Amino acid sequence: MSTPAVQTLDLSKFYRSKDGSRLQALSEISVEVASGSVLAILGASGCGKSTLLRIIAGLDSDFQGDVRVNGRTVTGPGLDRGFVFQDHRLVPWMTVTQNIELGLHRLPPEVRSEQVNRKLQLVGLGSFEKAYPGQLSGGMAQRVAIARALAHDPDLLLLDEPFGALDALTRVRMQEEIVRIQRQENLTCVLVTHDIEEAIILADRILVLSSRPGRQLALIDIDMPKPRNRAAPEFGKLRQQIYERFFANTAH
Repeated sequence: MSTPAVQTLDLSKFYRSKDGSRLQALSEISVEVASGSVLAILGASGCGKSTLLRIIAGLDSDFQGDVRVNGRTVTGPGLDRGFVFQDHRLVPWMTVTQNIELGLHRLPPEVRSEQVNRKLQLVGLGSFEKAYPGQLSGGMAQRVAIARALAHDPDLLLLDEPFGALDALTRVRMQEEIVRIQRQENLTCVLVTHDIEEAIILADRILVLSSRPGRQLALIDIDMPKPRNRAAPEFGKLRQQIYERFFANTAH
């Protein structure tokens, strides 16, 4: 049996409130992500989705349980993991090329240039290398953020609601781009989202979390070929089933 690309074992997380009491954010999360597949972490706001992603990224070390990436216990951030935030977080006074190069300073200039050009071509921005963030649309800026996250050729791409700040049409286009990039690069991805349709479009497996505390409600494997047709009957049926089972009573 091959080693999972990501594995969490009885993962729990507590925060301290101002009065000193403990608040549980995650409760005994155990999940595996196969290499080259996409896991979507789905749940309402405040259920611990982003907390779980930050722990996998190595940005939070105060938790109980174990997290492994490619069989190695996560003890902190690493170049084997790329992270894309909801806000693109580009440096405004730097060009697109300079933003992508931020973490490549140890590479020889010719290698840096080749790597940046390859990633710009991958995200469809090959002619925008000299542009500044203020000259880009929201979708274009997020493409740069994806290119930056992939600059080191990480084993794992982590996406924290990366399209939440985009308009609906741009969001659909970016979802399709992620499907293409993930398949083209054979990436392993973990995505945080509160959008059921987005989870079905992108993921091979969906981890559904409850809120207060974040508890594992279900792991749903999606057996539909990609790219997926939003208008297909089986797509709509699965979306409705997930909504009615997990979210219909929490919509208010």
